[in-house]
Amino acid sequence: MKPSRIMSLALLLMVFFFTPAFQLRQDSKQIYYEDFEGFNRENQLERVFAVWEDGAVMEVSIAGLEPVQDNQSLFVRILSPHPQTGVLNGSFYHVLAGSDRDWRTASSIQFRVANPEEDSLSLSFNFKEEYNEYWAVGESGVYYLEQAEGALLQREIWYGNLLIPGRFDGIVQVPMYYFVVPEWNTARGDEVLDLSRIESYAFGVNASSEVRRSFYLDDIQVLSGTEFARLDIHGAADIQAPFSGEHREQFVALLGDLAQGSVEPVAAAWEILESPDPAIHVDQEGWLMLPAGVQGGELTLQASWQKNDMVLANTYRVVIHSTISPVDRSSDSESAAHTETEEISSDVDEDYEAFSREFEVWARENRSQYVFLAVGAVLIVLFLLSVLQGKVK
Repeated sequence: MKPSRIMSLALLLMVFFFTPAFQLRQDSKQIYYEDFEGFNRENQLERVFAVWEDGAVMEVSIAGLEPVQDNQSLFVRILSPHPQTGVLNGSFYHVLAGSDRDWRTASSIQFRVANPEEDSLSLSFNFKEEYNEYWAVGESGVYYLEQAEGALLQREIWYGNLLIPGRFDGIVQVPMYYFVVPEWNTARGDEVLDLSRIESYAFGVNASSEVRRSFYLDDIQVLSGTEFARLDIHGAADIQAPFSGEHREQFVALLGDLAQGSVEPVAAAWEILESPDPAIHVDQEGWLMLPAGVQGGELTLQASWQKNDMVLANTYRVVIHSTISPVDRSSDSESAAHTETEEISSDVDEDYEAFSREFEVWARENRSQYVFLAVGAVLIVLFLLSVLQGKVK
């Protein structure tokens, strides 16, 4: 049995002996909350949520957020690049009131976002310590999308950005573990996170060349008492479909406690979200089955783990390589061998022709030596023949 297969089986056995001792999150408490219900004039909003003047041209306003029409939200529009610099990225910031600046027990940032367009939306979030440095979402880590109550879909932070899928309308949650001092930080500090006095926070938008777009923000919260877990999927990223029979590949779900750093395998529910061939299937123990002859392409596998009323899910992409029949492989091998033989033969012919030309030139230039060597070679051959004839008699 292959070592990788033994390791997979060992991890699977561990699932039945270990039960995670932590929740996905505990009852949370609001430290800060903004629902935009208190704004009634656009100029009042623009003074409180100001657009960064050196970025892309943006506009913020109050609008209703469907499906609750009377629920006010922040409506953000990106209109054009900066007229002088051509900068595509923009942001808007909010200076906190004195009563909202104590974030000492904060464990996560949460907000609702509605992306009405097909393309994904790239958001960033940062905040500033009073008299000290900025803190922003780090280059890597995880955040969560909550589309239904208690169901979290884990996503990877993309170079400091939170990628919001097209047509998404739901909650985004970012653990405080993944905030770092960014490279663009201009304020001096000790690079030690101090949440006792937070001066301001900001949202950034990384726009593409198609800069005209819009989205909604609502229910911005800073929460304490939240605990998040990280669900990772381990298994092969590339699989070759079999020539015959069926190939089985094991995948394992590992749950990590972000606070303690512990990791343990869990019994997850498995499903295939996207597949290049409907014949490929996965069972509830994480075994992916590929029959012979399946089509190649990208496959998206999802693992879901449930604890009480909370569900945590993550996805994993696998590249399936389609089957090449033995006949095709034989033909390819024969073709390659024939090509190699032709190349060797060609090289031999070229070497022989080059030697012949060089010897002919030498013979003309050294005629006396050539005659002497030729006569000597003939005498040696005659001597060897006479010796051989004597032995035969």
